[in-house]
Amino acid sequence: MLVQSTNGVSPPIPFRQAIMGSPYAPDGGLYMPVEIPRFTDSEIDAMRGRSLQERAFLINQKLLNDEYNLQALGRITMRAFSHPIPTVKLASGLYVCERFHGLTDAFKDEGIGQLAGCDEEEYRENPRITIKLCNSSGDTAGAGARAYANVNGVWCILVYPAGRVSPFQEYDIAGTGAPNITAVRSGKDFDWNDELLSRVLKDPELSHIPLSTVNSKNLGRLLPQVIAFFEAYFAVTADNEDADVVFCVEFGNGGHLVAAVIARLMGLPICDLVAACNINSPLPEYLSTGVYTPKTSVETLSTAMDIGNPSNWERLLSLLDGNWRKMEAEIVAYSITDEEVVHTIKRHYAEPDAYLVEAHTAVGLTAAARYRDEHAGDDTIIVTMATARPTKFGKTISDILGFEPPVRESAANWRSVPLRVTELPTGDYDEFRDIILNVYAHASRSLATGRSAR
Repeated sequence: MLVQSTNGVSPPIPFRQAIMGSPYAPDGGLYMPVEIPRFTDSEIDAMRGRSLQERAFLINQKLLNDEYNLQALGRITMRAFSHPIPTVKLASGLYVCERFHGLTDAFKDEGIGQLAGCDEEEYRENPRITIKLCNSSGDTAGAGARAYANVNGVWCILVYPAGRVSPFQEYDIAGTGAPNITAVRSGKDFDWNDELLSRVLKDPELSHIPLSTVNSKNLGRLLPQVIAFFEAYFAVTADNEDADVVFCVEFGNGGHLVAAVIARLMGLPICDLVAACNINSPLPEYLSTGVYTPKTSVETLSTAMDIGNPSNWERLLSLLDGNWRKMEAEIVAYSITDEEVVHTIKRHYAEPDAYLVEAHTAVGLTAAARYRDEHAGDDTIIVTMATARPTKFGKTISDILGFEPPVRESAANWRSVPLRVTELPTGDYDEFRDIILNVYAHASRSLATGRSAR
C-alpha cells in the first residue's frame, strides 16, 4: 500500500515506512492512501453474519493490501478488536454505536491498539527504538499509555493540557507506572501543544531521533477507525438491508470524520454524514461560507473536542478534492452548545431506558436529533458514534445528574494510584525538546543493555 502527501509534491512511500516515521511528508503534508480501495456490493454482502474480528481482518486486508503477511495481520487485528463494538437502539429512536468497550473506555483504543500491534510486528522483525509523540485533549494520551505500556522498543511522550482532562483520564495517561511512558502536563491548550509537536517533528536538530506519533496524524492510527462504521452498519441493517443509514460523528481533531468518509469511499452505503461539533469547531462556518477560519479554543463540557484548528483538516479536504461545494453536499454540520449537551444528557437518562451518555456523545445525539428533525425520513436510521464511556467524565455526570457512575472493574482503585507527571507549565519549546532528548537517551541506554521498555 502506497501513501502520498496531501500536498501532492513528495513522492509516495510504503505505508509501513509512513507510520514508523513522522506523519509529515517532506513537503509538509500528511500522508493518505494513494488510492482508496473499494469493496464490490457482493463483497460487502458477504460480510454479513461474520464476526467483528473477521470483518476487521477483511477490511484491514483490503486497506493494507500486502503490507503484512496473514499471520501478522491477524495478530494486529486481534490486538485492536478483541472487545465488542455493539450498537443499541434508544427509546428516542436514535441509535448509538458504543465504541467504548476497549482498554480505556474510549474509541481511541481501536486505532491505537492496531498501531501498537504494527509497532510490535516491526520490533519482531527489526529490534530498534521508536519515540512515539502524542498531543491529546484526553482520550488519545490515555489509550496510548495503556496500549504501549511496556511494549518493547517504543517510548511514548504524551502531552495533555492541564485542567482540561478529567481526573480519570489523567489516571489512564499518567498512572501506568511503565518506564517507557512519559506523561507531560502542559500549561497550554491543545492547539498550542499541537504546534509544539509539529515543530519537533520538523526540527532538523532532532532528525537523528526516530520520531513518530500516536495521534490521528499517524495514518496507522486513523485507518482502523473505518472498521466501526462497517460494524455499526451491519448491526442496524440486519433486519432491513435496504435501509437508509446516516452516521453522526463527533468532530474534534477531524480523524473520526475522515474515517467515515473513507468508509463511504470504500463502498459502505452511507446515506449521509453528520458532523457533530462543539462551539470550537471551524467546520460549520466553513460549510456555510467556504472560508476556513481557525479558532482560539475555549473550554466546554466536551473537552476532547475543544480544538479550533483540527490537524486532519487537510485530509478531509484531500478526500473531497479540496472542493467546498463537494464537502457541503456530503456533510451536514451542527454546532452544539453546553446548554444543549446538559439537556440531552438529562433527557436521555429520563427516557424509559435511562440511557447514560457523557458530553461528547451528547454532542452527537443532539446533532443527530436536529438532523432527524430537519432532513430524515421516517425510516432513516441515524447512528451516533459514541466515543467514550460516561465513567471517564464522572464529575461532569455528577454535576448534571447528581451521581458519579462507577468506573471499570480493572480501575476500581484508580484514585489511590500514584501519577508520574513531567510538568511543562509554559509550553516552552526548548523545555519540550529537552524532555525528548532525555527520553531518547534513556531509551538508547535501555536498548543497549537489553532491557528495552521493560
